[in-house]
Parts: sequence; structure tokens; C-alpha cells
Amino acid sequence: IAVPGFHAALFEPAEGRALWAAAMQEQRQDPLLQTEGLWQDDGHAVAFSGHSAYPRQVWEGDGVHILLEGAVYDLPVRDVEAQLREIAAALKAGTDVDSLVRSFIDSRDGDFLVVIHVDGRRDMAVFNDRWASLPVFYRQGPFGAVIARSLRFLLPWAPDVRFDSLALAEFLSLGHTLGARTLISSISRLLPGSLCS
Repeated sequence: IAVPGFHAALFEPAEGRALWAAAMQEQRQDPLLQTEGLWQDDGHAVAFSGHSAYPRQVWEGDGVHILLEGAVYDLPVRDVEAQLREIAAALKAGTDVDSLVRSFIDSRDGDFLVVIHVDGRRDMAVFNDRWASLPVFYRQGPFGAVIARSLRFLLPWAPDVRFDSLALAEFLSLGHTLGARTLISSISRLLPGSLCS
């Protein structure tokens, strides 16, 4: 079963595009979720899977794409948008976004994930709330980096699937893994309150 949420990738155009297409095809097999591409160019792609009432906001303009999955509870949507656009402007200007992202994470109440992409840049900013309420997984490999809410979405990017024996021991002993480990050695979990860029 697929998990609702976003999927994003930075990839080398030829090989990465084929892996993205395979992952999207697999995601579209789930009859309970609608999967749509939000934006894509030669080296970036972002998509979203979910039902029509699943909480998300997408803002675009001035060469900036912002996706908010989940909700920020302590601000009106227009104020959330303004703060995220400020982070996007810093990313677009090539300045350090760490302090702006940290301030947003530390001062906001909510269950959220944010993806920001600026046209013409070879990176994206992805960050989550301080509790990692919405689990996010990622993999870096020879064809680029991919991040998604669903481990299943990452499998085409990890053809060398091997279990992480320590993570397996943690899971069998505790019922969950610790830190960034997952049961698959080449896939990690984004820790709470983290910026991945």
C-alpha cells in the first residue's frame, strides 16, 4: 500500500528520469491515491500522491515552487506562505537558509513537510516539523537523490536492497528503529526538525 505524500528527486537526466518514471508508474498502481506531477525539469521532479482532501498547499511564482504537506496550526495560511516565500527568496539568492528554516521549525506548531525548489538551481530545500510527525525517507546514489514519504517509492532507486542488521535488531527488540536507520541499509529516515538540501 502506498503512503500519501510528496516525492522529490534530484537526478542525472538520463538514468534518473527512467528511475523517476518507474517509481511514478508504481505509485500510480495504487487505486486509493491520485498521483500527480507538480513540477519537473531535466534534473528535478516533485510529485504528490493523496486523496483530494489530503492537506497540502502549493505556491508558485517568480521561479519558485513551494509545497507544504500537512498543516501549520498557529498561523493563518497567508502568513505561512509569506514565511515560506522568505525562505525561498533566500534560496533563490544563494544565501544561507539554515537560520530561516531553523526559526520556522522552532516557532511553528504543526505536522508538516516543506519542499522548496527554485528554477535553475541544482538543489531543493526539504524540511519537516520538530517531531517528524510525517515520516520522510531518502536515498542518495549514483543517479542522484530521492526523498519521499513512502519507502515503496524509493525502491526503484535502491536496486541493491539489503537489510540493515542493526536496524533489524532494533526493530525486533523495540518495535522501531533508532535515529535515521531504516530496515533497508541504503535508505535513511529524515530526523525531526531537519533540513535536507
